[in-house]
Amino acid sequence: MTAKPSVWFQLWMEVKHNRTAQIALLILFILVVCAIAAPWLAHHDPLTLNLETSRFVPPFFVEGGSMHHPFGTDASGRDVFARVLHGGRISLALGFLPVVIGVGLGVPLGLLSGYLGGRVDQILMRINDCLLAFPSILLALILVAFLGQGIVNLMIAVGIAYAPTFARVSRGAALGERNKEYVVGAFAHGASLSRILFKHVLPNTLNSIVVVATMSFASALLESAGLSFLGLGVRPPVPEWGAMLAEGKADFYQAWWTLVFPGAAIFLTVLSLNMLGDALRDALDPRSERRTA
Repeated sequence: MTAKPSVWFQLWMEVKHNRTAQIALLILFILVVCAIAAPWLAHHDPLTLNLETSRFVPPFFVEGGSMHHPFGTDASGRDVFARVLHGGRISLALGFLPVVIGVGLGVPLGLLSGYLGGRVDQILMRINDCLLAFPSILLALILVAFLGQGIVNLMIAVGIAYAPTFARVSRGAALGERNKEYVVGAFAHGASLSRILFKHVLPNTLNSIVVVATMSFASALLESAGLSFLGLGVRPPVPEWGAMLAEGKADFYQAWWTLVFPGAAIFLTVLSLNMLGDALRDALDPRSERRTA
């Protein structure tokens, strides 16, 4: 009897043979590298103002533009290229870290609920259902209003808003695993509850969690940018893609590039994450059309 391939081996094989996944990973790699290398790639400080000589300088490919400001400047004379690159650090973190928080809160509760069942399951899932009744962005908005503005509070709020989704997914996976022989055998040999959940049940539920986490990364980035756009997230003048859209919307007809470039960064990131999520679902979900064909 051959051993079941690990989740990571399945992911590698899918990426190796899936052109869409390769393109998505390439886009994400470029975006992450540009964000990390922002201080070296951008020759301007993203916060430096120049109201006298550099307001609304167009991009290099527009008449009147120059490579000194390749993406142009905004109403305050700040370099848009530098702000997009530095903003990538915050925006990508606002997509990734809330997912980590959501997984850290939701997965243990979901595993516990699904494995124990009974009254524990009913209580935890009723609380979870109450949270799921709110759209995630509305729940995040309420939490941000309660916690206050700021990058850390925004991450916590969005992370808590996504925890019920991971709790529901991990509970469903745990329900399917708890009566299998390897779990029953571990219990019969006196394994502790934490060992059963995290050593035996969790590794066999990672397929669903990885797919949902990838999709949630894109959604969390969008919601964080949306809250910043509404003025409830990152505070200006900190460069963040959603906040940059909010600052540039009033000047769209005069300086369209102040919206187009941060908007394009959000679009490319979310598109590549959704493409990658579709590829991972094909690789890990046994019910997908491609795997059953």
